[in-house]
Amino acid sequence: MWEFLNLLPIIVWTGWSFVVGACVGSLLNVCVARIPLEKSLLWPLGSRCGICYQSIRWYDNLPLLSYVILRGRCRRCGAGFSPRYLLVEFATALVFAGLFYAEAMLNVRDSHFVRDNTWAIRGGMIPASLWVVVLHRWLLASFLIVAAACDIQSREIPLSVTVTGTIVGLVFSAFVGWPWPEPASRIPGGATEWWLLLPPNTIPTGTQLWPYWGPALDGIPHDSVRCGLATSILGLLCGTWLLRGVRFLATRGLGREALGLGDADLMMMVGAFLGWQGVFAGFFAGAVAALVLAVVSVLIFRDDSLPFGPGLALGSLGVTLCWPTLSPGLAILLFHPTLLFGIFGVGGVMMFGLCWVMGRIRGPVDEPESP
Repeated sequence: MWEFLNLLPIIVWTGWSFVVGACVGSLLNVCVARIPLEKSLLWPLGSRCGICYQSIRWYDNLPLLSYVILRGRCRRCGAGFSPRYLLVEFATALVFAGLFYAEAMLNVRDSHFVRDNTWAIRGGMIPASLWVVVLHRWLLASFLIVAAACDIQSREIPLSVTVTGTIVGLVFSAFVGWPWPEPASRIPGGATEWWLLLPPNTIPTGTQLWPYWGPALDGIPHDSVRCGLATSILGLLCGTWLLRGVRFLATRGLGREALGLGDADLMMMVGAFLGWQGVFAGFFAGAVAALVLAVVSVLIFRDDSLPFGPGLALGSLGVTLCWPTLSPGLAILLFHPTLLFGIFGVGGVMMFGLCWVMGRIRGPVDEPESP
């Protein structure tokens, strides 16, 4: 009984996060429904049935509950609503609750700040700095959910979503530059190359995963607005050019278009929030996630056309949660310039060769005949 009472505050906050996520998911559904059609998000203000065009009353527009109670149908005309509305609301609610629990209770970032405030957090007194970290994760997750849902629905990631997310990530990062909220005393000192720092978790994980480089360059000290902006700008540049490079090599190798520019824009947004290391790890994690999703889609839905965006979104979110576990093994790669560029070069050649072989095996794509 005492154990339950001790956990009650955090259960309440996690439940509150779930409710907030469901409400935000309802707003994200509006974005998914309107943005691909270039409709205004502000007008009309209320939700309407797509068949009878009647306004949906507030009590029929409660996140999760109304869809279940009405069995996914309009009260007026009986037309069915897409299951996407329920899935987006439920997924957003789960993601919001999961991110809060991971940051506050599980301390997935191995944060000294969270450790120092353990008793306050378990008592329900969540520090403002921790809420800022959670808000950062929630914002990134919201943009990723909209991008992934649009990609599934229309096979296109709207530029307005990724550009807006990139701007939000850039502005946010200016105020929460690495290693915030960790104390500056945790920054490795001296001019030692950081890939030589072998003990795990020597490089702390802040709201941004890691800084733009280590040790700091002259004029761009760590724990500063300039560091946050430099990390974010380098991240968005890496995100867009890495995916564009992959697209160029894959297209040339296969002999037909591969990937889409929307995937590059999505990773540009991820880079603005997390930094270039998050792009690097998120791309490879996203490729694995996309492969798993594709297999599930083929086996269950008999659909082999699942886009890459949902996998990239899942991979990027997974990296934010698992970074302290992944980062010690990546330090030697991500802070060693010669090794880093060597991996990119060898990887690019191997990918082009693999795509070239696949293109020759599959043969040329038949062009449609002119009418």
